[in-house]
Amino acid sequence: MEPTLILITLVAALPATSGAQGVNSRETEANAAATEACTLDFYYQAIETELAAWVTAAAAATERLEEQNQLLRLASARAVGSHKAIGYAVLAEIATQRFTIATTAATQVAKPIAEALTAVASRRATTTAILKLTVPQNPVQYTHTANGRGGTVLTQSAGSTAKCDITAEPPATLKSTCSATKTKFVDAKKVAAALKTLKTLKVVSSTQLKLAKTTATIERVGNLAHSSDWTTGTGGKHCNENAAAQAANAATKAVALTAIKYEVTAVTAAINIEQTANDDEDKNIQPNGNDERSWIISDKSLAQAIQAA
Repeated sequence: MEPTLILITLVAALPATSGAQGVNSRETEANAAATEACTLDFYYQAIETELAAWVTAAAAATERLEEQNQLLRLASARAVGSHKAIGYAVLAEIATQRFTIATTAATQVAKPIAEALTAVASRRATTTAILKLTVPQNPVQYTHTANGRGGTVLTQSAGSTAKCDITAEPPATLKSTCSATKTKFVDAKKVAAALKTLKTLKVVSSTQLKLAKTTATIERVGNLAHSSDWTTGTGGKHCNENAAAQAANAATKAVALTAIKYEVTAVTAAINIEQTANDDEDKNIQPNGNDERSWIISDKSLAQAIQAA
């Protein structure tokens, strides 16, 4: 390979620099599309994939420069005594310098990108948990069990009050259909192409997190007055006042908590990356000493990680 061609190849292998840019239209489209669990998951997945690609690209660029470095040194050694020797020697020295710079840069780049990957993965997991994993898809039927005599809330007379334990084990939502928002997936993933100039990031804010809204309704039939006769109803769907258990549709004196409905109330919002990165840390998230752990990465930490990468 001639020295000129080698130099062109060497320059082409160097990472490109980009100038300042305004808000990317792809950023706008991605943020508009990421509005609920499914689209947000594709949104964060695209960011993770892009960050991983940056790490790979930095390593690949370094490897290419190392190959050029070795090639030029070999060519320089073989050209000793010829009119090309000086040209190859100069190019070999340039290649060595470029390789050293690229190696240092790759090392410096790897740390913030790795931290950003960790931050995004953490927030993706939290978002999934808040919006889907911990929210049962269907209303949950509670089990009723008569529990002794005497209440703890309605305590006007211990002899005329009774307790009914109501328990449930709401199932986790391990998967659910995303067909309703499928048309927005492509736009949500456009955040990857806008990541280098990203100004705002779509999140379920750590300062406004809410667990699922729960709605319960209590039913009663007949006059409930004799606490000594409370019995667990047949099927465990109610407690009835009777010497024997009765079926729910046959009970004449009973109380029941109907199936509880869970609804997501947490909302998404776009945060300004630069502003959020410079905001004060949320004291409600920060651990107080070594005895506490934070279970969510703050908006500030997430913004700082994206900004650094």
